[in-house]
Amino acid sequence: VVEAIRNSDDPVEVDRLTRNLVTIQLEGAEKRMEGFAACALCILTPDFLPLHGVDPENERLHELRHKISAFPDTEAWCCELATTPQIKSLKARFK
Repeated sequence: VVEAIRNSDDPVEVDRLTRNLVTIQLEGAEKRMEGFAACALCILTPDFLPLHGVDPENERLHELRHKISAFPDTEAWCCELATTPQIKSLKARFK
């Protein structure tokens, strides 16, 4: 999915794939599956410093978010989701 997002310029496809990816990541994070919370946070909160410089995969996901930010509807969805209590709870795991 990450590669499909990275290689697509279709706003509808990027939006659909991003929502699917983040939804799966959040489901895994809620079940405390290793790595899922960090993946979700890298996409939803790219400026969250505790995840910078920790894992090369995090940097790849930050780059993916940069691509996603070029699609206004998807960027708005990510920004809105980033402010929810669910995401604040995930961030607390890394402080």
